[in-house]
Amino acid sequence: SLLAARSQLAALSSQQESVRRTLCMLLGYDPDSNPEICPIPEFDMSRLEGMNLEQDTIKAIGNNQTLIAQRTSAKGNTNDQVAARSRMIEEGDQKLTIEMQRLYQDVQDKKAAYEAAQTGFEAAKLSHQAAERQYQLGLLSQTQYIGTQISYYQKKAEKESANLSLLQAMETYDWGVLGFATVSD
Repeated sequence: SLLAARSQLAALSSQQESVRRTLCMLLGYDPDSNPEICPIPEFDMSRLEGMNLEQDTIKAIGNNQTLIAQRTSAKGNTNDQVAARSRMIEEGDQKLTIEMQRLYQDVQDKKAAYEAAQTGFEAAKLSHQAAERQYQLGLLSQTQYIGTQISYYQKKAEKESANLSLLQAMETYDWGVLGFATVSD
């Protein structure tokens, strides 16, 4: 058990180093360099309070360059051309409305996942603190202690991953409001 726990810890360390090297390469650094990599701060939940799907969708429709181009295109000379243009504009507005609803729901889903990960992390943190005290008092073996450490760090990684997912979903939603949501077929 101790060897398995140490092996798992070594694998996690190796994975962490691999991610660091890949990140360095993606950012244009020499993979052997050691740039300072700072953690991303916790997501500010007050950003969610400013979300209003209906108002944000209206803003997104008004800011989207594809829809603006459709609205300012030539109206046409015949009734059929005018009707086709009106249908195209209405269809674009509907597509963007659907996309904004999808982005909004994605934020809500990521928020729920973050809250679940936060709860799991808090429980693992309490368990880890208790295990540290027990280990210091000699009530836990090294194998058991390493097992609690692995569990703690896994829950911490899950929470940080959920935090990043929520941040990314919120940023994507905000970009949609600014007019950068995709209006496609």
